[in-house]
Amino acid sequence: MFLAVGGKAYVDAPYKGYPHINALFLTEYHCNQVKTKKQYCVRLDDEYIGLIDNE
Repeated sequence: MFLAVGGKAYVDAPYKGYPHINALFLTEYHCNQVKTKKQYCVRLDDEYIGLIDNE
């Protein structure tokens, strides 16, 4: 996916080997608030938690 916002380009690329991240969060609490039964939260590094679909 490619998106131009405010004169800057955004390219959707995998984050640290996780190709299907739906969203990034700073706290696990926020991730757990929005996830569905078909999704799970995973800590990606010291800063981010990712929301990923069960496959």
